[in-house]
Amino acid sequence: MPQPSHQAPAHPLLRAPAPWALLVGAVAFAAFWPALGGAFLSWDDAGYVVDNPHVHELSWSTVRWAFTEFCCNYWAPLTWLSLALDHALWGLDPWGFHLTNHLLHGLNAALLVLVSHRLLLAAGGAAGLEPPRWALPGAVLAAACWALHPLRVESVAWIAERKDVLSAALGLGAVLAWLSHAGGAAGAGAGRHAWRSPAYLAALALFALSMLAKPGLVMLPLGLLVLDWFPLARVRRVGVRALLLEKAPFLAVALAGAAVATAATAPTVVPLRVIGLGIRIPVAFQAVVTYLRLAVAPLDVSPVYFHPWRAEWDAATVLAAVAVTAVSAAAFAARRRWPGGAAAWAFFLLVLAPGLGLFLNGPQALAPRFSYVPGMAPAVLLGGATAAWLARRRPALRLGTGLALLLGLAALSAITVRDLRHWRDDVALWTRVVELDPRSAQALKELAIALTEAERYPEAIEAVDRALALHDPRGHADRHLLLALRAGIHWTLGDEGRAAADLLRAANEAGEPLRREYLRQREELLGR
Repeated sequence: MPQPSHQAPAHPLLRAPAPWALLVGAVAFAAFWPALGGAFLSWDDAGYVVDNPHVHELSWSTVRWAFTEFCCNYWAPLTWLSLALDHALWGLDPWGFHLTNHLLHGLNAALLVLVSHRLLLAAGGAAGLEPPRWALPGAVLAAACWALHPLRVESVAWIAERKDVLSAALGLGAVLAWLSHAGGAAGAGAGRHAWRSPAYLAALALFALSMLAKPGLVMLPLGLLVLDWFPLARVRRVGVRALLLEKAPFLAVALAGAAVATAATAPTVVPLRVIGLGIRIPVAFQAVVTYLRLAVAPLDVSPVYFHPWRAEWDAATVLAAVAVTAVSAAAFAARRRWPGGAAAWAFFLLVLAPGLGLFLNGPQALAPRFSYVPGMAPAVLLGGATAAWLARRRPALRLGTGLALLLGLAALSAITVRDLRHWRDDVALWTRVVELDPRSAQALKELAIALTEAERYPEAIEAVDRALALHDPRGHADRHLLLALRAGIHWTLGDEGRAAADLLRAANEAGEPLRREYLRQREELLGR
């Protein structure tokens, strides 16, 4: 039974989350300020904005298109409309598009303070601590650590990931509204009477809007069930059946969003006959470990992690599988003694699951953007555990620890600012990817394309030569594409002999109809 606290009342500022939420949001916005000078990237920014005439106007025609058609293998009407609004305000100036991403990330940081505060208040009551003395500092630490982390760079600095920050803002709003419902008198009437709660209806509406921005939070209904268990302790008060009924509308929205997303991504989904579960499962285990490693030591976060297209149960993979399984088993075994750890781990895995590559859409094995919302769970756990520990320590130790935490946040911010430079243009992005994965022919091909567009032709040829020397089967780095790319560079430089030779080699290695196209280009070149 919780013991009464004999501590002095907390300062009023430690009981008011709103000012701290605004402060953390402002700090998060300021930390990402250098990315405002970034350019549009050829990688998705072109298809989403630059070459997309539908977002070049804001009209009823745009609204109809956004809701009735797929674009870039996505159905994300709210994202398209937000990009159209940016274009109406800024034209094709990337600064304005970056600004919206940054504002949304700052909003997400502020919302996370409020959500974390609610969760830690509930957890603190169960632990017998005086909530006002530790819940708010823990929430501020959690939100700051999450918002300033280098794993957030991709979601914020990449204009095409507007869908990520927008979906997260609406999802956090849904969680905040749902926590109001669950913690209020209406929360006790869960189940078929939950619709009588305005907060519940608001949560459901915001969740639906989140799915209209991006179906990334498709697992949120299950995540809410985890929070029902801890820290809200609603399972005993309300009952499992009533809680399942309460989540049924959320689940229906999630399933509808997943169905539409599946139809939209059908052209880019990699079928099982190409990459089977024997490859996807070990890659998924490796991805979980990589996310955790980068969360702890984010010194080498890459903008792109290409799928290996092959996997072996080597020592590293077996170790990753054992580690994930062991942590999951330990969290389940400790669910009574340390429910916070078990809940954070379960929420993290559930929300991360769609991005682990078991349903493979695109060339990536993992991506920092996939950790945008899942990364909130370990951050809240860290903030709560740290603040609860400090609540029992002497003032001098609290001060020293606080200074150490500020230095840690400053270090995270410094790494984030450094990584933002890698997203300023195509050449910088692919140079960083090649630096971290020098044996990726796909990355070298993309770097060569970027260098060609920047008219840095000798460096582009060098990148193609390196890719051809690797014979790397990963991704779509087919040799004939590399040869054709190099032929185009030689052609531009006036070296017709080398261009013709590369086109002939490309034709010999390509299938129809590309073979005929390469031969046609060669004849055109020689007959010029």
